[in-house]
Amino acid sequence: MITAKEIECETLFGKKKLILANELFFRPSVYGIVTNEDDILLLDTLYVGGYSLPGGGVGLGEKIEDALRREMLEETGIDIEIIEFLQFTEQMFYYDPSDVAAHCLLFFYLCRPKTLITCSDDQVDDAAVEKPRWVNISNLKAQDFHNVEHGQLILDGIAEWKEN
Repeated sequence: MITAKEIECETLFGKKKLILANELFFRPSVYGIVTNEDDILLLDTLYVGGYSLPGGGVGLGEKIEDALRREMLEETGIDIEIIEFLQFTEQMFYYDPSDVAAHCLLFFYLCRPKTLITCSDDQVDDAAVEKPRWVNISNLKAQDFHNVEHGQLILDGIAEWKEN
């Protein structure tokens, strides 16, 4: 008898959960590291706290950079210029509030804002984040992000970009 392989996923709350491989779905997603002078555009993560980058899922047939521009407008109201691709990472993720698991492909881009005024909370078109705002980069630590690993990737990417 063949049994389905179990995959260890990280939950929204930072725990581990085994999920059957055939219950995962592919979720390509894209995130923007938008900086303006010494500030970065961030959102508050609902349910668990900490900061998140603006971004989200790429629709079938949608180009990654188009998805990033769309997500940025939906979550922050900011129009962006995409500067360069920064990093790709992969994550097996279980989203507790919806009881779904995904094999996530995450693409990170460095961006500049074309506009600076963020939308109000009631205009944020995402159920998992709120309060788009500019945060001073020098005050940030990886632990300030809901995903510390991603937080470190973000801060390292900004530092490397500023050096070049």
